[in-house]
Amino acid sequence: CRRRTQADSFKREPLYPTEDLIWNTSIVPPSDFSFATKSLALPKLNLQFLTMYDYLLRNYTLYRLECTSEIRDDLESVIKRMRPRLADQGTPVFDGWARMAATMKEVKILQKKAPPLDRPSPRSVLCEVTYDLRKLPLEAKREWDETKEHDVLFLVGIDIPETVFDNGDDSKIGFAQAHGVRLVRGLCVSAMLDADGNEVRL
Repeated sequence: CRRRTQADSFKREPLYPTEDLIWNTSIVPPSDFSFATKSLALPKLNLQFLTMYDYLLRNYTLYRLECTSEIRDDLESVIKRMRPRLADQGTPVFDGWARMAATMKEVKILQKKAPPLDRPSPRSVLCEVTYDLRKLPLEAKREWDETKEHDVLFLVGIDIPETVFDNGDDSKIGFAQAHGVRLVRGLCVSAMLDADGNEVRL
């Protein structure tokens, strides 16, 4: 059995960070991380044997961690503003709102291409997402209407716990567990459709 190389591991990584990486504080340090007393878990390189591949891989790793940290901060801010809770009979509701967050009404998978031989995940997945903007103010709705091809969005699945920690009490068990974040998947917009299913072009 051939030993897996760093290039093989790189190919298996998702294009957009998932919940496994976003809230893994051993890989992506928290916002209050102190570089004065701690260091990041990055592969150590000897400059004497540094190749272009090593240089690019290290820069990619740093860029990936930095972007993931920013995504995590945005997601945590949005989820807190949405104020998820369980209503009567366990019905999930969102008492708040955020400018660039919307509740999903339906997700349809239209096409899923088979994965390449060297990767476990599908080559691509095309889906149709229907979302609800009724709680948003007019200005926020206009921003959503300006969403265009190649914009990046994140789908967040939440199993709302019976008790949501909204006063900073989630530090011991982690934000994702405290707020019921089950999964996070990034997507790239291929087209925007109106209520009748017609493509909207800006």
